[in-house]
Amino acid sequence: MLVFQCACTIWAWDIVPEAAVELALASLSAIVNQLNEDERRRLLSSRPPSKFALIQQPQQVWTDIPEQSVWKGTEFGSRDYAGVGGTKHNPVTVCDARSVLETPDDPYWFQSILVHEFGHHIHAVALSDCTQAAVDRAYASAAAAGSYSFGIYMMNDVHEYFACALEGWFQSTCRNDMNDGIISMPRLLARDPTLFNLFRWVA
Repeated sequence: MLVFQCACTIWAWDIVPEAAVELALASLSAIVNQLNEDERRRLLSSRPPSKFALIQQPQQVWTDIPEQSVWKGTEFGSRDYAGVGGTKHNPVTVCDARSVLETPDDPYWFQSILVHEFGHHIHAVALSDCTQAAVDRAYASAAAAGSYSFGIYMMNDVHEYFACALEGWFQSTCRNDMNDGIISMPRLLARDPTLFNLFRWVA
């Protein structure tokens, strides 16, 4: 098992290429370094401690990670996810190494699973209650105003709203189908200035 430290512990079994761990370390460090001081502190001091785990699909699945193994044998656990985001009570994010390495067999080559799933982690663990409430209000306002196309994945709930927008903020996606084309800061500003200004505070 490989274990590295940045803002959170990064670990993987030996089946995961070391290059994936190194790239994940660089990407996570870059993201965390852009967070404001209070959010970095909450991330570093989370209890249980924050972790980021890499798996090598198809040989491994996300429920092979010990903290996520509680989902084995359930309908949710049977879903072939390329990653899952950490939560406040289980701050362990999981990501397929193929997405980090952008290998030819990566089924999600058009987006960064690392950024998306760690976006869930940031939302749940690093944001203050006040900032989370502001994200909730931005989501409710965007939904009420019809700011995004009806039925778009990004608007399924506030968690996807935040994670999909964060992908655009870090220009880590070229998808249009799940995020209404929010693939950059200028597009987020044009579509959702409230969330854009929140992200200026967060990152």
